[in-house]
Amino acid sequence: MRSVVERYYEEYFFTNDGGEDQFVNQHSNGMCVVGVAPGHPLLKDKKTVTGMYYGTAKLRNKVAGKSKKGGMWVEPETTLCVVGTNDSRYILKCGIKGELLEVNAKIQDKPSLMTDYPRTEGFLALIMPRRGQEALVTKNLITFEEYYEDRPYLVKPTKLYGAELEIDFDE
Repeated sequence: MRSVVERYYEEYFFTNDGGEDQFVNQHSNGMCVVGVAPGHPLLKDKKTVTGMYYGTAKLRNKVAGKSKKGGMWVEPETTLCVVGTNDSRYILKCGIKGELLEVNAKIQDKPSLMTDYPRTEGFLALIMPRRGQEALVTKNLITFEEYYEDRPYLVKPTKLYGAELEIDFDE
């Protein structure tokens, strides 16, 4: 049986030269879920998150009503949060242009969600692209297939919900 992610979302990724990959899963209604991708050092190197910080403005961000008005507008390079480990610090970006609907405050209290369940409970934020621009926001992202083709050291998951990250360094 296919996971919720596989059934209801189109999966995309954005990367940088440092290998700090993140995912953007776009729902059929246009809403995007942003989180840490399997190729990010947090997951790839099985790091322990010691802390994370969204920033006061993002935590105070409130949307209201059926059409979710009043959220903070973000750009792909907008810093979403800063995550610390014992030996590193990572600046995680929004990855797409849109209205920040919600940040996942649960991971501030329990940062292990980010590494244990990155695609579900450990997501970073929900972002809604401008109406009519839902297809444009994914233009500069790479697809699920392209992501795993470019990263032969990652085992392509067949079931993503709660799946353990498997990395094969011997290939």
